[in-house]
Parts: sequence; structure tokens; C-alpha cells
Amino acid sequence: MSQQVSEKQVEPTGKKSIAFAVTLVLLVASIMLNVLFSTKNMSYGQDQKADSGEHIFQHLASFNEKNTLLIKYVYDIVDFSPENSKLARLTAAHALPLVGEMKKELSELITIAQDFDEVAFSTQDKDNHEWYKLIEEQLQLIANQEGELSQAELDELNAMIEGSEYLAQTVNSFNFKVEGNKNAMIRLGNGFDWIEQVQAIELYVNIEGVQ
Repeated sequence: MSQQVSEKQVEPTGKKSIAFAVTLVLLVASIMLNVLFSTKNMSYGQDQKADSGEHIFQHLASFNEKNTLLIKYVYDIVDFSPENSKLARLTAAHALPLVGEMKKELSELITIAQDFDEVAFSTQDKDNHEWYKLIEEQLQLIANQEGELSQAELDELNAMIEGSEYLAQTVNSFNFKVEGNKNAMIRLGNGFDWIEQVQAIELYVNIEGVQ
């Protein structure tokens, strides 16, 4: 009889041990799933930031490339002007679409930058770009005229070169060597390492360049 009582006393303890073990396993499994889910979410978030950074990088690189080409065009106009004014004015016509493309690139960069620093860009219309509008007007006039370029036209072209070279210096303060570096793209996607350059460019094309 005492043996039967002893067995009855042991039985509940065994069930509790099994229940505790099952609970522990479920708890550990739940923690592991949460960690895995969080890791996947974090990885997905980082991938999104890297994609955003790549998008920003491509706009900066495209702006820089087009600005460099614009400088070459304007130098060519000046160089052609003494001996071949027709070619000089034709080159001015070829340069015109490039200015429009640069305005689009800059507008896109400002739109993205406003998400990180709305105050820094809130006072200006992101599609305004007064200096580029002025350049378009000057290039259009040069392209429409005939004969040797006047001194006034050459002065305008030299001012274009000066402004474009300033913008080249500004945008090239960005480190283009980070291309393909995921960590660098994530930083760009988080608003680091590029907004100051865009702000300086925007300030020039809307204020400093037209004063």
C-alpha cells in the first residue's frame, strides 16, 4: 500500500517536468524565430537603404558627367568662334538639351534631399534653377545668331565656364570612389555624405550664380 502511494506521488512530478521541458523548448523556438524574423527585417531594411543610396549615387554621377560635358561644349564654342563661327553656334545648339537634363537630375536630388532636411531646401522651388534658365537663354541666342561671336557672347560663355567649373568642384567633393560599396550606399540612403553638396549646388543655381 505504501508503494502505491509513492508511485502516485511521483507521477505528477514527472508530468510537470515534461510540461516544463515542452514549455522551455517552445520558448527557445519562439525566441529563435523572433531573432530570425528581426534579422530578416533588418537585412531587408538595409537592402532598401542600399538601393536608395545607389539611386542617389547614380543621380550624382549623372549630374557630374553632364556638367563635365557642358564645360567641354562651352570651351569648344569659344575655341571654334575665331575661325568657324558656324560650328561654334551649332555646338551651342547641341549643348542646349544637356542643360535641361542637368536640371532634371538636380531636381531629383533636391526632392530626395528634402526628405532628410526639409528646412535647408524649403525656401527654394526645386525646379526653379535660375542660373540654368539663364544659360539656356544665352545658348539659345548664340545658336540662333549668325556670324562671328561678339565679345558680349564670349563674356557670357566664359561666365558659364566659371560657374560650371565651380559646380564641378562642388559635386566632386563627393567621394565617387565608393561606387559598388554596399555600406557606403547605405550611408547615402540614410542621408549622409551627399546632402551638403546638393545644397551648395542648389544655392549657386538659384541665388549666387544669378546675383
